[in-house]
Amino acid sequence: MRKNNYIFGGFAATTAITLATVGTPVQAEEVTATVETATTVAEVPVTAATVQSALEVAEQAQASVDAQQIVVEAAKGSLETAEQATSQAKEQLTKAEEKVAQATPENIQNAEDAVENAKTNQVTKETAVETSQDAVKEAQDAVNNQAKVVESAKKVISKEQADVDAAQQNVDEAQSILDSTDVQTVYNVQTKAQEIVEKDKANVETAQEQLEKAQESDKKRQEAIEEAQKVADKSAQTLSDKSTKLTEVTTDFNKVNADLVTKQLAFEKAENDYNGLQHFVVTPDYVQALKDYVNNPYSYSSERDQFDKWYEDAKTRLKAANQANVEANLKYSINLNDDNTTEYDVNNLPKDLQTELSHYASYLLNQIRTIFGTPLTTVTSSSVDFVDKSTDKSVSKNWDSWTSLDHDDESIWSTAVEYGLTDKNYRVGNYHENWHGVHFYDRDYDSNGFVLVTGPEKVTKQTLKRAVHHAVIGFMFNGYEWLHARSISGLTDKSTKYVSGQGSVEKYDDVVYLGIDFTKVNGNAGVHFITVGTHHLTSDSTFDTELIENPYNIEKITKLYQDALKIRDEAQGQVDQEKLRLDSAQKEYDTALENDKDAKDALSEAQSVPVQTPAAQLERDRVQSILDASLKNLDQANADVLALEKDVKVKQSNLNKAKAELTTQQSELKSAKEVLTKEEEELIRLEGLRDKAQENLTHAETGLEEAKKAVRSAEQELLDLQNAPEKLEEAKENYAKAQQQLKEAKETFDDASALLETLLTERDTKLSEYKELKAKFDLNQAKLKDLENQAKNKVIVTLPDGTVVAVPNTAPTAAEKPAVDVDAVNKLLIKVKM
Repeated sequence: MRKNNYIFGGFAATTAITLATVGTPVQAEEVTATVETATTVAEVPVTAATVQSALEVAEQAQASVDAQQIVVEAAKGSLETAEQATSQAKEQLTKAEEKVAQATPENIQNAEDAVENAKTNQVTKETAVETSQDAVKEAQDAVNNQAKVVESAKKVISKEQADVDAAQQNVDEAQSILDSTDVQTVYNVQTKAQEIVEKDKANVETAQEQLEKAQESDKKRQEAIEEAQKVADKSAQTLSDKSTKLTEVTTDFNKVNADLVTKQLAFEKAENDYNGLQHFVVTPDYVQALKDYVNNPYSYSSERDQFDKWYEDAKTRLKAANQANVEANLKYSINLNDDNTTEYDVNNLPKDLQTELSHYASYLLNQIRTIFGTPLTTVTSSSVDFVDKSTDKSVSKNWDSWTSLDHDDESIWSTAVEYGLTDKNYRVGNYHENWHGVHFYDRDYDSNGFVLVTGPEKVTKQTLKRAVHHAVIGFMFNGYEWLHARSISGLTDKSTKYVSGQGSVEKYDDVVYLGIDFTKVNGNAGVHFITVGTHHLTSDSTFDTELIENPYNIEKITKLYQDALKIRDEAQGQVDQEKLRLDSAQKEYDTALENDKDAKDALSEAQSVPVQTPAAQLERDRVQSILDASLKNLDQANADVLALEKDVKVKQSNLNKAKAELTTQQSELKSAKEVLTKEEEELIRLEGLRDKAQENLTHAETGLEEAKKAVRSAEQELLDLQNAPEKLEEAKENYAKAQQQLKEAKETFDDASALLETLLTERDTKLSEYKELKAKFDLNQAKLKDLENQAKNKVIVTLPDGTVVAVPNTAPTAAEKPAVDVDAVNKLLIKVKM
């Protein structure tokens, strides 16, 4: 079979110059160049498989090098160990040879004599130690006995000191008793008592005069009190009347004020709901760009260029409008009525809270859908249960959308099957869920629509609603994909049906049922938006479509706020009117209270004048009793003077006896101290003798230990001399073994190193071959690409000998066609074959 030579991009691996069969005449040098290039095409091409095979060979060569390097390192370690062992064996051999040279009969005899001498010296040292031990024991016994004598002398001193202290105390007490007997004081008391009696008599006379004056003053005081009481009674009645009126007016004021407080609380709740309204904005340019993105008028298959151009233009406009929409919506409107204290388990939210969060999401989405003119969302019991069941399945299987980067299609589909929304026998993908990753922080986002992820999270109603708001912004305005945006905005909530006479017709759903839920798996949280359009419902569906009224109704919330404001203001007007009445009543009461106070002050002032008669009578009685006591004191002072003179004589005699006893006890204490000093000096002397004996014992024990060391050393020297020949033979044997092991280790290392060098050379060769093939392959690929580009405007022509060439696909005119010299062509083909 004849081989065809393809000179055509897409078939040849090298550059080809096409034969010019049309157009200008062919020059000889052109033909030659063309044929030579065509000849190289017949070479075996470098394929990707060839390059891959060369790479695998090079990698295997490198693996062999790596393995052999490990062997070389191990052999090097063994060689170093053998060298060290040989050096140590050589050192031991040298020492053994030196010891054999020393092991003469004369040296051995000397060593034996040294052992005997050392043992004799050890026996002498042991005797010295025993003698020293006896001396230490004897000296310690003497010290112990003398210590007992000293302790006995101290006890005698203690007894004598106690006797001296007792005698001194007796002297002090006797002296104190005598000193306490103040003779002059007794006489002074007698004189003073006489003077007091005279003074007290004068005081009694003065007190009688004051009593008579007080009785006259008290009569005038009573008359003033009776007059002030009349005025006070009248002002008290007036105050009572004004107080009653003030109480009535205050009750009326408190009633309307309490009503104001109730209405103020209702207003604040309505105001918080009103201030918490989230007014979602989508700019017209963004709306139009997203609609164009979804509704491409061109066919993807038949009008691909126009389709791509339209698609890219829509994306460009979406990106351009994105930031303005982010900044217009990223501010979260906090509703202060939302609890930010109670924390929840993300994976087990209460059903009522989940329902409210679904309503909140529906309220946000419906603002967007109203702008886009797409179906509105509503919340039903089934839409909430659908997402709850689906997310529970995902959590149970530990599905983490953060890391899987996908929806849990199986859980969504199986839940849809439960409601009869899809065929249980036909597994489909995700047609219901939009998912967004979230964090639970109670702070706003930055200008890019993100919140700084840092610090502890808190899952509360307020942070959950903020996460829903953030997710909607992320769906609509993330700036890099718009699949979620088209779904959230409702542009995909429609179905296509065939209508007779009209063909396929798209129809938006009447309503879309929404439910949301949160999950947190492996520390990663996300919010799930599940939607079910009316086109998903069938006659077999068990999906409940009865809506649950959405509390997030802008019109209702606004009206409630306006009504609450009006009611609050009307209540405030009633409070203001009652406040005027209250101020007037309070003023009248204050005036009556002030008048009452003045009257009471006047009465109190009259009553505050002290009653003088009782005090004056008491004073008269008091000074009389003092005088009676003074007379008794004077009688006692006279009797004390007589008894004093007899008592002083007895106390002086007792003091003299106590002083004589003290002198005797002090003398006995002095003698006992002298005895103690003598015995303590003896104890110090004996302790010195004991310490000296202990020092001698320590010295003797040191000498004994040195003698024992000398015996051991002499015995070891004798043993080394006696065993020197055997040790020398052992050292020679060890040295010979070490040398042999060193030789074997060096041979192993040399062989391993040589093999490594060979493997390195082979690896470098294989690597070079691979690089060369890779370079050729890359070059051929580039040329192949160029030829393919050229081939787009070429057609295949087969020459008479079977050679295939590419020529322009535009047919020349008859005038342009040159005459073909068949002989020249045949000659050219013969030259190619040569």
